[in-house]
Amino acid sequence: MTGIEDIEFLLPRDVVICPVDKLAADVRRQIACDGSEFAVSRPHLRIPSKLIDSETASLLQHFQTPSSIVDAITRYSRESAADPVTTLEDSFDALRSLIAGQILVPDSDPVVDTPKATFVPGMQIAGCRIVRVIQALEDCAVYEAVSLDRRTVAIKVVPSAAHELAHTMLRHEAQALRLLNGHCAPALLAEGDCDGDRYLILEWIPGRDIASEAARLRLGGDAQLPALHQLCLGVLRCFADLHKACVIHGDIHPGNIIVSSQGEVRLLDFGRCASPRLPFELIPRAGVGHYYEPELANQIASNQIPQQPTEAGEQYAIAALVYQLFTGRAYTIFSLEKQTLLRQVMDAEPMSFARAGVKPWPAIELALFRALAKDPARRFPTVDIFARRFEAAGAEAPPTDSTNRIADICLDRIDQAHPWIAFRAAVLRNAPHLLTAADIAAETAASCAGACSMLHYVRARIADARCDSYGRALADFLGSLHDPPEPAEISAACWFIARGASAPQLTRVLETYLNSSRPDDPGSEASVAWLRAFRALGRAPSEELRERLHVLTEQEKHSDTLAGPRNALDRICFWALADDLCYEDAYRRSGEHVALACLDIVPEDAGSVTDRAFAILHWYRHTGDPKWLSRAHMLARRCKNGSLLLALELERPELAELPPYDLSR
Repeated sequence: MTGIEDIEFLLPRDVVICPVDKLAADVRRQIACDGSEFAVSRPHLRIPSKLIDSETASLLQHFQTPSSIVDAITRYSRESAADPVTTLEDSFDALRSLIAGQILVPDSDPVVDTPKATFVPGMQIAGCRIVRVIQALEDCAVYEAVSLDRRTVAIKVVPSAAHELAHTMLRHEAQALRLLNGHCAPALLAEGDCDGDRYLILEWIPGRDIASEAARLRLGGDAQLPALHQLCLGVLRCFADLHKACVIHGDIHPGNIIVSSQGEVRLLDFGRCASPRLPFELIPRAGVGHYYEPELANQIASNQIPQQPTEAGEQYAIAALVYQLFTGRAYTIFSLEKQTLLRQVMDAEPMSFARAGVKPWPAIELALFRALAKDPARRFPTVDIFARRFEAAGAEAPPTDSTNRIADICLDRIDQAHPWIAFRAAVLRNAPHLLTAADIAAETAASCAGACSMLHYVRARIADARCDSYGRALADFLGSLHDPPEPAEISAACWFIARGASAPQLTRVLETYLNSSRPDDPGSEASVAWLRAFRALGRAPSEELRERLHVLTEQEKHSDTLAGPRNALDRICFWALADDLCYEDAYRRSGEHVALACLDIVPEDAGSVTDRAFAILHWYRHTGDPKWLSRAHMLARRCKNGSLLLALELERPELAELPPYDLSR
């Protein structure tokens, strides 16, 4: 009997090993790691990504040619001057996990190679000529082909060598498609066997995947909102019709939905569907974690055997999908770490549209949030009722606000405004001519002697909005930083890192700042900048940080006043950042306490009123609660001389930003 020590393993060519610090910032901060780890995945196989340490990543390189574990560890230990026995003990669990996940595979294993299509263009299946390969996975492939009567068809093939489950799923899908008879899904034209390879010949549906069509409509802005609503409504109606046929799809994700050139939504891939009208097949649950329902997430987290899909569970998955189609984002910021993701599915409430960075539409949000209820009993009774409520919500136009017209009065003098204000006007009003004005104003100001670092940050933001390179502005920003950097400069550096700027000096600046201080006062710019730097570097909150934040929440409970003109802004920002980092109700309650304090005693000083209005507007962006938007407008109306920037930000509150620094400098 061959033991694992006798097997030669190989690192397949399609394995991708990526340093975590190269991932997007919003992804990095959801991973519990110190930033030195690597993410490893095989894109062509249906397996989740894994995190490994730098030593394991180096060890994997010794499997680029077939090698036993002992031989690979011996070579690695010799190169790194490590003890082989200790290396084996330290790495064995990681290697065993990578073998189970098909990242390392026996040299003789079929999955050692990238999946290849069984058929190539020009070959024939059941008289149909293959035109192109649409998709090739380890257990099936899909082709575009032309039939004998010159019709375009789709052919789905499961090769003879595939696992028995793949053959079972194809047989089950054929039964479902016969039952649906072209309703909600492609019509089944034929099925059969070709030298042991099982195939289905399906109706060809010209069109595009639902995610691409939704992205196209989102690019059209407000003018395309009705069309986007109709597209999402089409998805809901299609699933409602499917459920009326007593079929539950069971594998919700955008790749399984196509919209035809006539706007008709059809569903694909019924291998995991469930229906009392079909013979029972023992097919395990699977899917994409972002679209799990809480019931399924709980079963997986508890190591239970997942139950068959239900209509109520599928309603949750459909709502998660529609939320993403409408906003371009998942309903929460999901972690890459499996257990954390499952906990988020079970516990995390969906973000408001405003927090997701899109225009609020309360009626649509209410419909989605009910379907995304964690308790199945609180969801709509059926997807059909969900679809009807979503349709009615579309008739309720998104709210507009006409209380602030100071911007219209002042924009004719935009050339006299600060470059940041001109930039924000251009972005918020989607006005290229204002962006040009902002660019001219910023470059003119930067040419003056002693231009501050933050002005170079503004230049970079303008260049980024114009899709130009901001390399020169970044270099000027780094060259004019204070020593030590001011809090506003730290926050600006965080933006550069979030945009993927490749400048080691930026990382060093943030790391030095984190090591030289700690968050001591929620009302200080320095503490806010510290949390921003912590988040930008993708660090996971430590117990020490959580304990420190807990102490500050206790202090906040007993703080009844707002000291200083920016104290409200800084405190709101601090608690919003703490909530984003740690997802604890105590931090949101602290932010709520500060927001209410902004309204208790409103000073007469226009600058203080403006700062408090900005603070409440930021809290609205964080929570999505429309009452805070109304209160921000109320405070804005109390500004005796008004504020052009505040008026502009209130025009598009879903995109609102705080002033990055004191614009009077």
